[in-house]
Amino acid sequence: MNKPLIQIVDENDQPLYGTTKQEAWDQGLIHRIARIMIEDENGAILLQLRDKAKWFYPNCYDPAVAGHVDEGEDYLTAAKREMAEEIGVPDLMLEQVSYYRRDFKYKGKQMHRFVTLYRATMPHDTALTIAEDEVAGMRWVSRGELDDLIHNQPEIISDGLQEAYDILYKDAA
Repeated sequence: MNKPLIQIVDENDQPLYGTTKQEAWDQGLIHRIARIMIEDENGAILLQLRDKAKWFYPNCYDPAVAGHVDEGEDYLTAAKREMAEEIGVPDLMLEQVSYYRRDFKYKGKQMHRFVTLYRATMPHDTALTIAEDEVAGMRWVSRGELDDLIHNQPEIISDGLQEAYDILYKDAA
């Protein structure tokens, strides 16, 4: 089965064409990412542990759901697709909390991304069906536990989780 192509965009986030993730990474093409931070009714935060076989941030904690926007998709459609694929939850009400551009280097490759970050609330006891080829596990943490991970174990935190933390929690009282 062929994997879908991801959406490549221009400097203004306007769609250009689709290509593979590897080509986007190798050529430093601008692409789109959708992320979802999920909290329960008590404010606990759901984290995803990325599979150790992933090229990008293997065996690191990430937001509950994250993924590339496929060719022809918008950010919201991609977020809902990723939510169903990665944790088996077909639909939660998503609130867009941020949209930004991020340029950085990872493993010697220049990355260029537009990112839309969503927030959702989900009951703590919701049954999850994780995508075993992508997700090694899921973990609920308190705000304090997340603070501790971010500050004391940054080597196990993905860029996406760090960015979401900075946007949602860093300056929160």
